[in-house]
Amino acid sequence: MTVCLTGADVDAATAAGRIALVIALEGAHAVGQDPELVRTMARVGVRVISMAHYARTFLADGSGLDSTSRGRLTPQGITALREMEELGIVFDISHLGIAGVEDVLSLARRPFLATHSACLGITDSHRNLGDEQLKAIAELGGVIGVAAAIPYFIDPAAPTAERVVDHIERVVEVAGIDHVGLGPDFIDDYYQSVFGGWVGAPSDGHAHVPAEISRPSDLPKITDVMVGRGFAEPDIRKVLGENVLRVLRDVMGAPAR
Repeated sequence: MTVCLTGADVDAATAAGRIALVIALEGAHAVGQDPELVRTMARVGVRVISMAHYARTFLADGSGLDSTSRGRLTPQGITALREMEELGIVFDISHLGIAGVEDVLSLARRPFLATHSACLGITDSHRNLGDEQLKAIAELGGVIGVAAAIPYFIDPAAPTAERVVDHIERVVEVAGIDHVGLGPDFIDDYYQSVFGGWVGAPSDGHAHVPAEISRPSDLPKITDVMVGRGFAEPDIRKVLGENVLRVLRDVMGAPAR
């Protein structure tokens, strides 16, 4: 594999038959209250950052707090967002609380990713994005990665490949084919090892059945469903990676002009 610092690095790695590894932070807990540490993260190779996970950081509220808090980005969070844009770190909006999402949509000046989310219009989850948010991400040139491997984002009762493609089609309908991708979030092995099976999201307290898409070898099932529904090959390629690659080429390791 190759650690990639720019979109061109990703292209070169995949052309050479290597795995292109992009270092990302899910929750910027280590930044604490010091946004200047974003520059340190950039120097050691971090190229994608989200500001929070389920709980609160000094930069923002995580999505798990939506039932109790509507906190926006903190002043340090706003500074960190600007640092990321200036340095060419791709911002990840997944896991931000509702108010934080709205802040980013109003402040962002470069395309960004929702690395692993899904559609609120299909599945009612605190982690899913509404239609207006999908549109706003697309207007900024961003991409929504559908979290195919997470049952309670896709459909707690039937997290199938067909249901994953329902979410893909919803993003296409609302935001356009150039703004949807895959962000499966393969954590089934972890759940099996730690919990003995799937448990609910922190906010719902319910057990869920495993997703049909549980590991990389399952991904062709999504392609099969898209083919069966009449997706054209160029559009399938966009969903399977070309849209995300566009954002990486435009932003990753490319300082703002």
